[in-house]
This record gives sequence, structure tokens and C-alpha cells, in this order.
Amino acid sequence: MLAFKLLSIWITFGLSCSIIAKNKGKKPFFWFYMGVFFGIIALFTILFLKKEKKEIKKEIINSPLKDQNQTIDPTIKDTNFWYYLDGDNKSCGPMSLKVLKDSILDKKINPSTYVWNDTLDGWKKIDELNIFKTTN
Repeated sequence: MLAFKLLSIWITFGLSCSIIAKNKGKKPFFWFYMGVFFGIIALFTILFLKKEKKEIKKEIINSPLKDQNQTIDPTIKDTNFWYYLDGDNKSCGPMSLKVLKDSILDKKINPSTYVWNDTLDGWKKIDELNIFKTTN
């Protein structure tokens, strides 16, 4: 009878740890065994652990421009945030590609201005990037 009670307690701790671990984004099988073998210690440990944040996989819409002869389809939707360096070398942004192109057309920034987004290797001059070249 004592063996049955002990087995029930071990499984209860294991299941409790497993359920809590699953809700916190941890490995439930690992925590089940931790609960069975370490009991109340494992239960308190999993209770005080923080919930894991799910890693969001970011798809890169535009790859970095390696070759300047590479052509870019103007119908591509650019969802990246763009930044540019003003006259005092201060970063301005974030802004959409449309706003940045409008700033070029309005002569607020010139073709020798440095721009950056997360798909570029570093700061590039506007006139170095094919995405800003107009096709007639």
C-alpha cells in the first residue's frame, strides 16, 4: 500500500511539472522526469522559471545587394524600415521606402546621402543602390 502511495505522489509531481512546463514553453517530458525524481524541488523550480518567448522567424524580403549589376523588380513590396544620415551624421528614421523615395524627389535628401536597412551590409549611398535608380 505504501508503494502505491509513493508511486502516486511521484506521478502527481511529474504530471504537475509537465503541465506547468508545457504552459511555459519548456520541454514537458524532461520536466515530467524531473518532477518524478526530485518532487517538490522540481515543482518549485518550474514554477519560478520565466515563460519562454517564442522566436519569431523573420523572412528577409530583399536580400543584400552584392552585385551592382543586379536588377530589382520595381513591383517588389519593400516592408523594411529605412534610415538615412542627415548632414550632421544623425540617423533619421525609421521610414518606409515610399517615404524615402518621396524625400529624394522633394530634394530633402540627395543621391549621395547614406541609407540603411536590415538587409544591407552597412550604410550605402543612395546612388549605389539599384532600388533607387529610375528606369525609363
